[in-house]
Amino acid sequence: MVQKFHSKIAALFLLSCCIFVNSLLAQSPIKQSTFSVSQTIETTCKISPSMCLERVDDALTKTEKNSRVYYRLLQFRFDSLFNLQRRKQLLRETEPWLNQTDTPIAFRSSVYIYYAKASLFVGDKESSKKYYALARDMIALMNEALPSPMRLVVLANLQMQLKEFEAAHQLLSKLVTKYPNSPDVQFMMELHGNLAHASNQLGRYEEAIVHWQNTKKWSELFGNKQQMAVVLYNLADIHFTLGQYNLTEQNLINAIALAQQAKDIKKFNEAKLYLVRVQLKLIKNCQAYITFISIDNNDLPVKHQPSFAEMQDQIKPC
Repeated sequence: MVQKFHSKIAALFLLSCCIFVNSLLAQSPIKQSTFSVSQTIETTCKISPSMCLERVDDALTKTEKNSRVYYRLLQFRFDSLFNLQRRKQLLRETEPWLNQTDTPIAFRSSVYIYYAKASLFVGDKESSKKYYALARDMIALMNEALPSPMRLVVLANLQMQLKEFEAAHQLLSKLVTKYPNSPDVQFMMELHGNLAHASNQLGRYEEAIVHWQNTKKWSELFGNKQQMAVVLYNLADIHFTLGQYNLTEQNLINAIALAQQAKDIKKFNEAKLYLVRVQLKLIKNCQAYITFISIDNNDLPVKHQPSFAEMQDQIKPC
């Protein structure tokens, strides 16, 4: 049997991590001309992780090391590596920062989060759990000192990573009630996206669909095509779970188009492989074959390689 494509927490958002970290780093006094550069780059990073990496690398060479702006730029880089699924590179780049206690606490907590995610990718579950727990406790303390709804979204995200799904769902549900129509588009996208994941983990699939549809609306307003592709992929996954294959197919087709525009090659190929499975379910064998031969296996996330190989043996030319 072909391996299930939707892992239990496939693509939890961490744009929220970037948002609260950079807002804290931005609060300290910084030379205006230097800060303006990071603000300009932030605008790029909000809408395109691939373009973000290009701009950040150049800016880092021109920025004083260990300054607030330097940490801010590194945060943009880590976010982009995560969103583009470059997990091994993310692991290499965050590891040197783990024991540096003289960095801003917000930056340090984000390093713990990304190192935990990357560690899990390479199979180091012990390190992943350790750093998720450290980040959760650190963020909880930060929120006591400086309450922030976005920080609570990040906290709920970490609770889910530690399999505390009911606690995360309760926390996020309270935020939805308290902030039904916040003008902060990023916050609303992250809030509903994380609540959709929590609902999914608890088997509340119809509720998850409602929150993914809300996330879709807010992601379109936000305008980040890479994140829009992730949202549609996750919405398709819920429809697949419920056996709604036509809706699954349409959402995946749209996700593929957006991932291509955003130059998110891994998500582009990942969504195509999922689409093959759905088209086979719909007995669209010729379309499934055409989709399959268009997949670049070299740019497919490692977790899907076994499924690709298995499907390669099963699928037939039409």
